[in-house]
Amino acid sequence: MEFTVGICAYNEESNIGKVLDRIIEISDEKLKEVIVVASGCTDRTEEIVRSKKDSRIKLISEEERNGKPSAINKIFKEFETEYLVMLDADVLPERNCFESLLKKFNGKVGAVSGKTLTVKSGNKFWDYVGDLRFRLFDRLARENVKKGKFVHISGYIYAIKKGIVDKIPDIINDDLFIGIRVKEEGYLNDYGEDGVVMIQHPLNVDDYVKQRKRVMLGHYQIEKLKKYKVPSNSVKELIPATLKELSLNPVKLLYFLGFLGIDKYADVLA
Repeated sequence: MEFTVGICAYNEESNIGKVLDRIIEISDEKLKEVIVVASGCTDRTEEIVRSKKDSRIKLISEEERNGKPSAINKIFKEFETEYLVMLDADVLPERNCFESLLKKFNGKVGAVSGKTLTVKSGNKFWDYVGDLRFRLFDRLARENVKKGKFVHISGYIYAIKKGIVDKIPDIINDDLFIGIRVKEEGYLNDYGEDGVVMIQHPLNVDDYVKQRKRVMLGHYQIEKLKKYKVPSNSVKELIPATLKELSLNPVKLLYFLGFLGIDKYADVLA
């Protein structure tokens, strides 16, 4: 299957070179293009992208920062292959990542979400928080696939078939919105747990709350716009999954209580 990788970047000079090198390293001739939309960057992001010698790497430069949906729409308009893999600019894909997602496609599947793992920082509390968050997503995704229920695609990495979603509105949780649109078009969202990317999770309260507040605000926006209850906001789905992931280790139970408190604070702000 020939495919394109799309990346939306804003001031990502610290990682954009690494992720482009990794994409080329782990891909074969089936990768036809890598489209990077650099939106209003004030650092060396564009310079680094231009420095890459592989002709498949294409840069679209936006003078002003118009938001991620604008960048996604440019990628949707420009990519020429049958499949698009959308990748966050601050992740690193593991080997066989793309193949693991693409092999899930059949006549019924319109999008496939990948799996996110955290880079260990040595900070035991924040490593626990990041690990728990992504383990919960992983469990809910795997269970929902088995039950034939809606699967929330991950913005860190997902693949989508061309022509299903051509444009999205100015919305916070673009990944969740796209997943819902795939369903509305009569396709299934699948989950490729072997399609792994690594990411550095926030390591302090301010960064974590800022990230989670935006995500939760996006969830409420989706609930209002699409009348869809996000699983991570659903007590019915979240509590059973959380109980299965909990450790009886006293220290980890304290970590969990801290995680709940910070997450609830972010939710209140949202």
